[in-house]
Amino acid sequence: MSVSGRISTFPLADLLQWIGLSRKTGRLELSSNRVSSSVFFDQGRVVACVSDDPTKLLGQFLVFRGAIDEGVLRDVMAEQESSGRPIDGILVEAGHLTRAQLDEHVAAKAEETLLGLFDWADATFRFDEGVAPHPKAMRLDVSVDDLALRGVQRLDDAARIREAFGDPTAIPRRTGDD
Repeated sequence: MSVSGRISTFPLADLLQWIGLSRKTGRLELSSNRVSSSVFFDQGRVVACVSDDPTKLLGQFLVFRGAIDEGVLRDVMAEQESSGRPIDGILVEAGHLTRAQLDEHVAAKAEETLLGLFDWADATFRFDEGVAPHPKAMRLDVSVDDLALRGVQRLDDAARIREAFGDPTAIPRRTGDD
């Protein structure tokens, strides 16, 4: 069975609740502005996600978080291209990150990939039952209720920030000052 539509008519939180309460297994694919993300479910729980959003790629995410710099990313990507090995293995083998550090960053990346879907003002979606996770998908185990609650909270926080700045086009940026 497939279900499709737009999140402007079937909000993401409601869609997630339907999948969770129905204990569905399959893939929810969302697309917006030529970017696509997939969330995989098993018996109503989120078990994996993957995105082709360049800002969600592991290397870019690690640079954004300050785990590696752009020079390291360039070197690792060159090694990946020449060897065909995955970037995570190269980072650990070269000593740029420990496996534990990398696992922590990958978990944060998966969380941001999921919560970032709530930032999409409009997107198309398609849920296909029985579709297994993509081999390159980040594995996780998250309750749909937790994801929906945190996603809605993220939307509320963003609305309060826009209201505080008084300019709906204002975009807060990290300054580096903690």
